[in-house]
Amino acid sequence: MSAIATAGFTSTSIGDHTAGRASTIEAATDQRQQRLDRIAAAKLAVTTAESDRDAECKTGDGPRCRELKAAVRTAQDKQRTALETPITASPVLGVADPGAHMLASLLHVDQAAIQKLRITGLTIAPITAGLFLAFSVMLLGRRR
Repeated sequence: MSAIATAGFTSTSIGDHTAGRASTIEAATDQRQQRLDRIAAAKLAVTTAESDRDAECKTGDGPRCRELKAAVRTAQDKQRTALETPITASPVLGVADPGAHMLASLLHVDQAAIQKLRITGLTIAPITAGLFLAFSVMLLGRRR
């Protein structure tokens, strides 16, 4: 029963830590992609506004031409704002579980196998220590 509890605690602890690191990496990637998408949309809006303005303003500087010139300025302001948005720094984290990643690449096995081996080792060590304690108490009790 204690082996099951120890294995459950160990796997939960390792899994939560790995999931936290993975979500940090994914969140930073998502923020960078969203920024790039906003910049691309702003560039497209500027290009479209300029093309509309150029087509309309060939004939003269009428009210519609002035509206389109204002639309170009608005689109350029939005593009400038998108470009000035700070770039999300890359996380220091490269992989969610660097130890498992390194051993998996060295041993040419799956990272899941490394994680299972780690959980097994962290489960067996306390059980073995408990057995040694029980045997030592039993041997010390026989000496009396």
